Amino acid sequence: VIAEPAEIVVSGTATEHVSCNSCCDGKFTINGISGGVGPYSINVVHAPDGFVIPSTLFTDGLTPSVISALKPGNYLIEITDSSGCVKPLNVGINDAPDIKVAF
Repeated sequence: VIAEPAEIVVSGTATEHVSCNSCCDGKFTINGISGGVGPYSINVVHAPDGFVIPSTLFTDGLTPSVISALKPGNYLIEITDSSGCVKPLNVGINDAPDIKVAF
């Protein structure tokens, strides 16, 4: 009998949107990863307008992982286990609301 590992499961995510218009201080946090075969790598494979996130995060799945310095837009994040299985996540970072000045 050949058994497959359990599907990769992401738990406890949090998104922090940018604080001011056109800032790059958004964050996406993954609090836990289970299933598959650890350890895991987390990589941003698509970011808006060619924005580059240069690093790949490595985690045991228990330690929270934070992808920071994000600008507004949609991101594709892939979590890959040590067997090469991939779990895609789509993340949206919103721009801050416009500041309105009344005269």
